[in-house]
Amino acid sequence: MFSETYEFPEEYIGVSCSVYSDLGKKLYEGTIDSYDSIRQELAIMAKDRREVVFDDLQYGTNVKIFLRLYKLKRTIVVFYGTILRSLTDCLFISLKQAEALHESRKHFRIETQSEARIQQLILLPDTNEIITVKESNPCHVVDVSIKGIGFWSPGNYNVGDVLLLSDLEFESMTVVHQFYCVIRRKKQDETKKQSYFYGCEFIAVPTRAEDELCRDIFLLQTKKSQEDAENEQSNFI
Repeated sequence: MFSETYEFPEEYIGVSCSVYSDLGKKLYEGTIDSYDSIRQELAIMAKDRREVVFDDLQYGTNVKIFLRLYKLKRTIVVFYGTILRSLTDCLFISLKQAEALHESRKHFRIETQSEARIQQLILLPDTNEIITVKESNPCHVVDVSIKGIGFWSPGNYNVGDVLLLSDLEFESMTVVHQFYCVIRRKKQDETKKQSYFYGCEFIAVPTRAEDELCRDIFLLQTKKSQEDAENEQSNFI
């Protein structure tokens, strides 16, 4: 529970949210129904009770609740808590901590070590219709944000080329991502003539895909913060 009384913002009531396990598995989707400030208990109404798997909603399970607040300058809020009980159409969670971040590259850019594949898309100049997909190449992703991605690849492309990035799965995450992106920066590795770094901007990202990416980036940030704290603590031992 919160060490002090938490003032739950009224604008969160009615907002859609997703509940995930510590390992990133989606457990529940619904809408914020109410918050009991005395018990520090959050109630979430199920989006579709037919999709609820009650075996995943055991008492004491640690969870993360993600809210996307589009009206508040596209902010993501994450609550940490434990499941108290689950009814047919409502889930009750005891809240412990809350964090809020704005979606900007400054806040959301995170380093990673992930593998994916890229393919260059050839577009008709007038309609942007895809007419050809060239041979794919592997790529090693080194950083990602809600707006773009950076990676190394043996594939030789040009600034302005449009790519399909696929099979992207971050460490210990459960979602495999796929995005369209356009190359904004390029540099060649001076020690490896067949290796290039690309800084790309995502384009035409569906809302659901953006939500999943935002969630995974936040989980990566949380994991890194925990590792940094553990390393700092070990330095004093």
